[in-house]
Amino acid sequence: MDRGGRRSIAPSRKNIAGLNSGSMQVWIFRHADAEESSESGKDEDRALTRDGVRRAAAVGRGLAELQPGIEAILTSPYRRARETARVAAQALGLAKVVDSRSLEPGRDPKAVARELEQSGWRAALLVGHQPLLGEIIGFLVFGDPRREVPLRKASVAHVSWTPAGGGALEALYPADVLVRLGAA
Repeated sequence: MDRGGRRSIAPSRKNIAGLNSGSMQVWIFRHADAEESSESGKDEDRALTRDGVRRAAAVGRGLAELQPGIEAILTSPYRRARETARVAAQALGLAKVVDSRSLEPGRDPKAVARELEQSGWRAALLVGHQPLLGEIIGFLVFGDPRREVPLRKASVAHVSWTPAGGGALEALYPADVLVRLGAA
């Protein structure tokens, strides 16, 4: 319960990084609001809006409150995703963000899974775009990228995944929930 007697929106403030030990914890963050177009006219150059930067930072703080144990951040090299990843990294206290071409729009979700499998990480954050992120969730959980789980802008999904055994969708966090959690 919170101070107002309402039920808390957070599952727990304890460290949830060890959930389903033996599996990798994959956190999936769709970029925040971006410009409609860039000066260059290229989609990959679209920046976050001012509100998008604020929202990504607030969501990042909410994610940090969950103590997810994230060891690495992989991001699409597109500007709006890199900017979202950068503010998430600050909130999580991580110095390094790695660009991954496998997170560019239109890529094969299986390529991301291979990259995760080879990494050796226990927990990673992926930052990118729809519909690819939803397809990645579908592949990790159901073994089928056609079973896409859509993500709204600045929302986060949490999947426990074992490459040989499949995955479980642990949570879908709407941006507003993480913003409130980060402000608590």
